[in-house]
Amino acid sequence: MMRSRFLLRVLGGEPIAVVAREFGVARETVRRWHDRLLREGPDSLLHERPGRGRRPGRTPSVVAAVVAAATQHPTWTLRQIAAHVGTSLATTQRICREHEHRVQRRLAPEATAPGAMADL
Repeated sequence: MMRSRFLLRVLGGEPIAVVAREFGVARETVRRWHDRLLREGPDSLLHERPGRGRRPGRTPSVVAAVVAAATQHPTWTLRQIAAHVGTSLATTQRICREHEHRVQRRLAPEATAPGAMADL
């Protein structure tokens, strides 16, 4: 919707810089859309080109897989769950936090030695 509004104004003769400023976008963005409209026609504005925008990171199936792995393997670390499901560590952490799954934390070997906690 925004594209069509700012393109109509540019086609009506308003300067690209003015339109870009009012819509809060870069001049280059307005220029690219204007060039695309002139080159490929109005139908080209109806869809995004492949590879544009943010990739979906958390589909319902990914969330379900992380929750299932955390539930079925309570001794796994977040890194193990992420590797198993194929998500990033940060995504796995957010999903577990949102679903209140406590995941085992592994301490470094020197921290698990007898008397190591007494030094703290």
